[in-house]
Amino acid sequence: MTAKRGPGVDPLHAIWQGLRKEFLWILAVSLVINIAMTSPMLYMLQIYDRVVISQNEFTLLGLTAVLLVALVFMTFAERARSALLIRVGERLDVGLSDWLMQHAYAGMLAGRRANQPQQVNDLRMLQQALSGPGMFALFDSPWLPIYLGILYLLHPMLGVIALGFALAQVLATWLLQRVTDHAAIEAESHDIRANELLFRRLRHVETVEAMGMLGSIRADWHELTRAQRQSQERFEKLAHRLGLIATLMKQAQPSLILGAGALLAIRGDISLGAMAAAQMLMAKTLQPIDQLIAAWPQLGQAKIAYDRIKLQVREGLERGLSAWDASASPASEATASPDAVAAEARLELDRVSVKPPGTAPVLFEDFSLVLQPGRSYALLGPSGIGKSSLAKMIVGVWQAPKGEVRWAGHAVSDWDRLGLRSSIGYLPQDVVLMEGSIAENIGRLQSDDAEGITEAAQMAGVHEMILRMPRGYDTAVGEAGSYLSAGQRQRIGLARALYGNPKLLVLDEPNASLDPAGEEALGAALLAAKAKGAIVLVITHRSAVLGFCDEVIDLTTWRKQGEEAQ
Repeated sequence: MTAKRGPGVDPLHAIWQGLRKEFLWILAVSLVINIAMTSPMLYMLQIYDRVVISQNEFTLLGLTAVLLVALVFMTFAERARSALLIRVGERLDVGLSDWLMQHAYAGMLAGRRANQPQQVNDLRMLQQALSGPGMFALFDSPWLPIYLGILYLLHPMLGVIALGFALAQVLATWLLQRVTDHAAIEAESHDIRANELLFRRLRHVETVEAMGMLGSIRADWHELTRAQRQSQERFEKLAHRLGLIATLMKQAQPSLILGAGALLAIRGDISLGAMAAAQMLMAKTLQPIDQLIAAWPQLGQAKIAYDRIKLQVREGLERGLSAWDASASPASEATASPDAVAAEARLELDRVSVKPPGTAPVLFEDFSLVLQPGRSYALLGPSGIGKSSLAKMIVGVWQAPKGEVRWAGHAVSDWDRLGLRSSIGYLPQDVVLMEGSIAENIGRLQSDDAEGITEAAQMAGVHEMILRMPRGYDTAVGEAGSYLSAGQRQRIGLARALYGNPKLLVLDEPNASLDPAGEEALGAALLAAKAKGAIVLVITHRSAVLGFCDEVIDLTTWRKQGEEAQ
């Protein structure tokens, strides 16, 4: 039995709590860096006011040595801060990437649309922002009072001028954020919609080409991209205008502070050294704000990405998703071990309601059934009655909204899904193979069990077919099995379902794409699985398989009997 996951653990909260120590260290190192950054200004002040006047070479050498030590120390401190910020980004990536994958996985199981690539991009964007220049500027900003205080000590007028420029640049940054955020979100939204539309419709590129639908797809895509370009243009224009204002202030700062310093020096209020030091100190004072303005587009995009991640986390927590546990089932808490599946374990459906996830209607209700080990069953019924949905509930892909599916006395939703990997064999109606080799697909993405893979292929009657392929079991199947024919995909999918001699075998339309030889091999596989004590359930519309089944379950007849009983 696997360990349970903690109830309702917010991964973002847990990560930030775990990073408090790193952030405290970053703040402490930033303080050291900003104190060390005053050394060139103090060096210039001493050169003008003491060394030049006294012409003492020993003092000059001593001051230069102190300056070099301070600069070397600052360099190592900068390196340490950079390493800490990189570590923060890595911790965030490690802590969230698995959780986001789990959220997308659980959402797809529940029939919700999941944009996993966008989630990965959001996480990468956030990670890059954490180690980018914008974060250095943010951690340098709290120490602005140090520089303002020194300027004020040199002369109150210099402090007031520096404070005025700092406030003006902060105001410009705030305006940049307020004005451009909405435009940036709108532009990115149009971009995501355009890319999703193109991806979804071009997945069926052969159908599009055969029936001439590319023109309509292009028109819809151009409409969305035109909206995206318009939003992006508005965003860039606003950012450019505010950037010009910031550039104007940046260019005016050194001249104005130099002029103010010269005026004070003429009046005798400060020395020439203080005037030169004030100009250098002014640049250091406003440097973090300049960096923030330059990095604001990246920080703004990172904030949007973080808001999306927070939304995913909140949705996951509302649906009962907890912290990722690689050994637990993403769909539910694992409370039963696969060791409990005895050879004589039966499968029970107790007054089950069959309904796909989401807002889909209930297909049928109060369905009860007992499936015995060592027997095979054929499930019949017209399209749309709910056969495939029932199969997904039996294997635990979906949970029944009402009633319970039990195997060996435990609800299927309580089983350790990863521990059951070899105890359940499932062939869905739409057979999709994973990109990789034939061996990896039959072995359920593990190709090191050559004996088990060969045995499953022989049971499915595809061993000889595989050996005739260019690289045998190492032959690549392509994305979703695109290198193989529909019949080959179905037979390899059957071998995957038979891998490990499962105790529960559910096959949904297993002979839909098979020729007579394939149907004969399928029948032999059903008999072999039944002989090994498995529960075999076959959903089919074709009578060729019925002869290999011990019992036929007709959902149409069951529904009529239920309606008559009511």
